[in-house]
Amino acid sequence: MIKLPSINTIVGGAMATLKRFPLTMLCAFVATGILIYLTHNEWREHDLPWFYTMGKILMCCELGLCLFLAFALVSEAKSHSMMQKMVWQVFALALITIYFFTIGDLEKMDLVRIVRFVLYVITVHLFVAFAPFVGNGQMNGFWQYNKTLFLRILLAGLYTAVLYGGISLALWSINELLHITINYKKYLYVWFFLACIFNTAFFLAGLPENISDLDKDTSYLKGLKTFTQYVLLPLVTVYLLILYAYIARVIIEWKLPKGLVSYLVIGYSVAGIFSLLLIYPIRNNDENRWIKIFSRWFYFALYPLIILLCISIFNRIAEYGITENRYFILVLAIWLFCIASYFLMSRNDNIKVIPISLAFIAFFSSFGPWGAFSVSKHSQMNHLEDILTKNKILVNGKIDGKNVHPVTTDESDEIWSVIDYLDNTSSLDVIQPWFTDIKIDTLKYGKTSLLVGKMNITSSSNKDWNTVYYYASSNGRENSINIKGFDAFSVMYGSYNYRDDTATGKDSASVGYFMLYGDTIKIFPVRNSAMYTLRENKKNLAPIDLNGFLKHLHSTYDTTNNKESYRDITVPNEKFTMDVEADSLQFRFLFKSITTDENHDKIRFRQFDADVLIRKK
Repeated sequence: MIKLPSINTIVGGAMATLKRFPLTMLCAFVATGILIYLTHNEWREHDLPWFYTMGKILMCCELGLCLFLAFALVSEAKSHSMMQKMVWQVFALALITIYFFTIGDLEKMDLVRIVRFVLYVITVHLFVAFAPFVGNGQMNGFWQYNKTLFLRILLAGLYTAVLYGGISLALWSINELLHITINYKKYLYVWFFLACIFNTAFFLAGLPENISDLDKDTSYLKGLKTFTQYVLLPLVTVYLLILYAYIARVIIEWKLPKGLVSYLVIGYSVAGIFSLLLIYPIRNNDENRWIKIFSRWFYFALYPLIILLCISIFNRIAEYGITENRYFILVLAIWLFCIASYFLMSRNDNIKVIPISLAFIAFFSSFGPWGAFSVSKHSQMNHLEDILTKNKILVNGKIDGKNVHPVTTDESDEIWSVIDYLDNTSSLDVIQPWFTDIKIDTLKYGKTSLLVGKMNITSSSNKDWNTVYYYASSNGRENSINIKGFDAFSVMYGSYNYRDDTATGKDSASVGYFMLYGDTIKIFPVRNSAMYTLRENKKNLAPIDLNGFLKHLHSTYDTTNNKESYRDITVPNEKFTMDVEADSLQFRFLFKSITTDENHDKIRFRQFDADVLIRKK
C-alpha cells in the first residue's frame, strides 16, 4: 500500500529547502511575481520604463538562481562557517547587481545583449556542475553529484509537466462544464508558479547534503548502463557511419561540405561524449573492458570529423566573414580537438575539464576584443568594405553616392545582409566614417534601406528599378501614440522580395505579422490577386489593399520620372495611416517606414514596419 506523505512532512521539507537555499528560492519567488505582474498588466507607452526594469530584474533572477545555488553548495562542500557562507552569497549578489547596471536599456535590446545573456546563463549552469569540486580530486564524487543533478532535473521536469497538465485540465473543465470563465492568463499564472517555484523547490530538495561524502558512494544505476549500451552508443555509431559515408562522398565528388554538416558533427560529438560520461564509473570493471576500447576509438574517430567541420566553417568564413554562429562553431571545433587529444593522451581522465572548459569558453567569448561580438563585427565590416571597395562604392574611405554602381545580385544581397546584421547588433557605428551626410545614430526606422540607398547600387535583379524609402514625419509618434478609442496596441513587421502589384502570390508564405491578445495575425498574399489578407490561424479576418496604399504614395509624391536610383521621402503621419475593417475588429496601421522598388507604374515593397491599433466593434 502506497503511503502518501503527510502535510507536516511536505511543509517540513519545503521549510528545510527554504532554509538551506534562501536566496535561490527568493529568486524563484521574485521571478514568479514579476512574470505574473507583467502578464496581468496591459502596458501602455508611459509604463514602458517600469516594464523594462522588471525585465532586467527577471534576467538577474535567472542568473541568481544558479549563482546563489553554486556558492551555497561550495560552502557546504568546504564546511564553511556561517560568516564565510554569507560572504560568498554577498559576492554572488554583487555580481548580479553589476550585471543589472550593465544590461542597458531593454528597449534597445539587440542580438548582442541577448546572446551575451544566454552565454551567462550557460556559464552559471555549468558553474553549478563543478563549483563544489574545484580544487580537489574526488572524481567519483563529482560524477555522483552530477548524476544527482541530472536525475533531479528530469524528475522535476516530469512532476512539473504532469501537475501543469492536470491543473490546466481542471481549469478547462470548470470553464466548459460549469461555465465559469477562466481567462487564459490563469493558465500562465499556474505555469509560472509551477515552473519557477515548485520546479526549483523540488529540484533543490533532492540535492545531497553531504557533498564531501559522495566520493565514497559506489552505487550505479544499472538502467544507465543499459540505456547507454543499447540505445545511445548504437545511435552514436550509426551517426558516425553516416558522417563517414558523407566524408567519402565529399572526397569522391571533390566538393566542399555543406554548412549543415557543422551542426551534425557537433551534435554527434556531444552525444558521444555524454554517453561516455554516463558509463564513466564502471569503465574499469573487468566485464566492461569494451568501454575503454570504445572510448579510445571514439576520440580517434573525432579527428576526421573535426577536419570536416573546419573545412565547412572556414569555407563559410572565407565567403561571408565571421558571424557569432560561425565564431562559436569554430571555437567548439577547437574545443573538440583539445578534448579528444586530452582523453587520448591523459592517464587521469579528469572529466571535470569538460564543464570547466565549456564554462570558460561561454564566459570569455561574451566580451573583449577576442569575444564573439567584437570579432564578428570587425569581420563583417571588413567583408563589407572589400565588396564596396571592389565595386568602387567606397572610395578613399567615403561612400560615393553620386554615381550609380552596378553590382551582381549576390553582392547586392551581401551588402543588404551585412548592413542588416550590423543594425541588429547595434554595430552600425563602425561604418559611420563612410557617410558624411548622415548621422546613423539619429536614424529611427529602416536604417538598412536608407544606408544601402545612399550607396546608389543597382543589381541585375533591380535593373531599371528605383528604390524609394518612405518614412513618417517625427511629429512625436516615436515617443507617444494616441490610443484613445482603441482596445489594444501592437507592432507590425513585414518584408517581401519582389512581388509587384500584378503578381500572383502564393498564400503559403506570410509577408508580415503582429500580435493580438496572445495570437499572431499574419498578412498573406491572396492567390491570383494583387490583394493581401489578414489571417488569424487559418481564418481570414479582412482584406488589406497594401498595393493600393503603395500606389497612392507613388502617385502622391510623383516618383515616376525620378532618375535617381534611390530616394527618401518624408510622409506626414496622417497620410501614412491605413484603416482596415474586419467583422468584429477595426485595425489602424500607423506606418513608420516602407521601402519599395518602383519602375514607372510597377511597385513592389521590400520591407515595412508600423504600429497597430485595434478596436473591438
